[in-house]
Amino acid sequence: MNSLITGISRMKRTDPNFRKVALIGFALAACSIVIFGTQIERTVLPATMTQTDPDQTFKAINTQADSSQQLRPVIKTFFQSLSDQGEVSFPDDPILRIWKEEWEQAGFEAQFVTLADAKKHPYYDTMKAAVEKTFGTDIYHHYRFLRYLAMATTGGGWFSEYDTMPINFPMEKTITLPSNGQFTSYTAFVPALISASAEEWTRVAQLITEQLPKTKQSRPPSDMIMLKDFYEQHIENIDFKEYVENYVRDPRDVMEASNIVRCEELNKAYALHFSHSGKQHLMNTGRYPTYLEKNDEQNWHLPEYRALAIKRIMNDWREQCTHASLTKD
Repeated sequence: MNSLITGISRMKRTDPNFRKVALIGFALAACSIVIFGTQIERTVLPATMTQTDPDQTFKAINTQADSSQQLRPVIKTFFQSLSDQGEVSFPDDPILRIWKEEWEQAGFEAQFVTLADAKKHPYYDTMKAAVEKTFGTDIYHHYRFLRYLAMATTGGGWFSEYDTMPINFPMEKTITLPSNGQFTSYTAFVPALISASAEEWTRVAQLITEQLPKTKQSRPPSDMIMLKDFYEQHIENIDFKEYVENYVRDPRDVMEASNIVRCEELNKAYALHFSHSGKQHLMNTGRYPTYLEKNDEQNWHLPEYRALAIKRIMNDWREQCTHASLTKD
């Protein structure tokens, strides 16, 4: 190529062959630039990226530039309508909307897992047969078991009940799962907040299914009762965090009055679980955070009233309490 360029430069413009030789030279030079440029592209771009997709190139660049902003830890909850077992869009439930808002405000990516996720698990048919035998057509209790499989097929990780909201959640605990991914329940045997690897979600799903015909508990044998069996018998290699460790608090423990939060108590917690029994206790002691007309008091448990109470307590906490940093083992 260099000799061709040198030869062209020595030719006189009046030479009748100058134009033809010059055009050939420029064409060859252009080809070499394309070939050389292609080689650079193959060297710089990932091996899985084609040179015919410029949009993919920009996506790769943007992903590298914005990765630090896009990496958010994931929290999951299970949702499936009791009246519809088909595909699920964003749930039209006020408590679920607050759950998503609160966890995302705390820095998480809030995700819903569904029955469709559970059906992908190879253990699904076995568990489904077991819960149908025990609960008949009670779909609610079916889902309380099947959600363990939904967590497993979506990669495991952090799970909370839809009425559990983040307080001083230590974000460093989201980098790697605590206890090397061992199934860990942060409210003793109440599955309000759990961390576990996908393998552990599968393991415990099988355990609670096998425990169904064995339990001697007098209460309906929900997944919580199965965990209670394991908790009381100290078996099955599950890490149960005790209530007194304050990982998850209950409204009855942290509300001084209907609009006054016990900040010192609440700031110790990873999360706040708005359990039915906790909110009933607030009603009975005059500490329920929203005013209800006499004819509405019997409806306090409905989603719209519960959502209003949850949001009021969360807002009171933000306004009244200094959010102390929290570190637990």
